[in-house]
Amino acid sequence: MSDDKTYATRLNTNSAKVVIAQFVRIELFYRGKLTVIKREELPFYIGRDEESCDLSISGDTISRRHCVLQMRDHQVGLLDTSTNGTFVRPGRAESVFIHNEYYPLVGQGTIKLGQRIDLEDPELLLYKVVSE
Repeated sequence: MSDDKTYATRLNTNSAKVVIAQFVRIELFYRGKLTVIKREELPFYIGRDEESCDLSISGDTISRRHCVLQMRDHQVGLLDTSTNGTFVRPGRAESVFIHNEYYPLVGQGTIKLGQRIDLEDPELLLYKVVSE
């Protein structure tokens, strides 16, 4: 033992292995239909406009191009580009309101465009992020 009184622990960084989960796909479940989106299929647009969106959802509070699923910093997330915002409920956590900002998605959860999340609502968009 040395005379150093700082009691710091030194790690051998050469032996440490960093494991980073690699995003494979995101699964969306809406109105009884499963949509599987692979990494190479991103960006994936969601909104009211059938022509410019990959998933069309109608409603008074939903913008033509409401949001987009995209990659940022090696992680999939939701970028809200709407007038009324998007609510995301990751797992069993509290809902988060997103408006004109990016929100990373992990695990599974619920998305509602333009309105608060009501778990009894048949119009909820369910998501599951699958990683290796």
